[in-house]
Amino acid sequence: MNRFPYELQAHTLLKSEEEYLLHHDYLTGLYSRSFYEKEKTRLDSSGVLPLSIISGDINGLALINTVLGHESGDIVIISAAKIFETCCRESDFISRTGGGEFKILLPGTDDKTAAQIIHQISAACEEYNRSSNNDLLHINLSIGYATKDMSGININAIEAFADENMRSCKHLQNNSIRGTIVSSIRSTLNTKSHETAEHAKRLAVLARKIGEKMQLPSSDLNELELYGTLHDVGKIAICDDILNKPGKLSPAEWTQMKLHVEIGYNIAMSSSVLKPIAGYILSHHEKWNGSGYPRGLSGEMIPLPSRILAVADAYDAMTQDRVYRTAIGKEAALEEIRLNTGSMFDPAVVEIFLQLVEE
Repeated sequence: MNRFPYELQAHTLLKSEEEYLLHHDYLTGLYSRSFYEKEKTRLDSSGVLPLSIISGDINGLALINTVLGHESGDIVIISAAKIFETCCRESDFISRTGGGEFKILLPGTDDKTAAQIIHQISAACEEYNRSSNNDLLHINLSIGYATKDMSGININAIEAFADENMRSCKHLQNNSIRGTIVSSIRSTLNTKSHETAEHAKRLAVLARKIGEKMQLPSSDLNELELYGTLHDVGKIAICDDILNKPGKLSPAEWTQMKLHVEIGYNIAMSSSVLKPIAGYILSHHEKWNGSGYPRGLSGEMIPLPSRILAVADAYDAMTQDRVYRTAIGKEAALEEIRLNTGSMFDPAVVEIFLQLVEE
């Protein structure tokens, strides 16, 4: 039997597939980084003017990957790619050049038209976000552009301008991005446990008051409040049955529960907004005498915000009903804190806390 025609056809298909994969991103179907670099050089040498470049980056993608998993991150990337395709023209070359990074070559496009396309992209992202049920899966883009409108200018310099404009956009959006990330995580915690969300709100207020009483600078107070709000962020990854169990946890369940500090640390480290409080999150179950977890730190080796939160956390936990026990009175909680000063709690922080309560 003559199999040669089949083998030839299979070889042709295989080669065609290899060429496609070489020039396209496997996840989105957009052009690849290598194709972008070649096409950028080709368009520049062809002398086509004006030539615009759009540079875009998905904010908070690492956080989405850490909290919800890479499948969720891929959904956001694919959705952003579809938005770019919808808002751009057939003559434009859209490439995914990194994790959440995109570059678009726009031949024969002046700066005014490039700005209009960016406006369309932003509007499409807003429309997409309104239809999303999960705030963490919103598409939040930083985007910039630059235009080459005369010969003699290096195309790499134009690309650098587009990147710089994108970074400037990211810088201007920082406060908004921070608020979006915090509110998104709060919303996700709410779905896990109403108790956790309410506890976090009370802790943020109480921790800040202790910090104010200690006359910490305003920047530290802001970090302390953010830390109080998100100290239990790692519980996002803890099984609901363990998190909301009405009885005592088994040894295996307790082992799982204790992982939330390290999970929380990893989540915070994946976000530039939360990175400053990552070490505090990791240390929020350490004890003054070194008997805490996960690292067994003692004394002033424990970060001050973690020592502050330890006292506030214990007081709030004892004075609020939990699924596994009823609350005790204020005076009984204060007495318990006094008894554990120097073992669980930093004596200096307890002294400040008691003064605050008396006032």
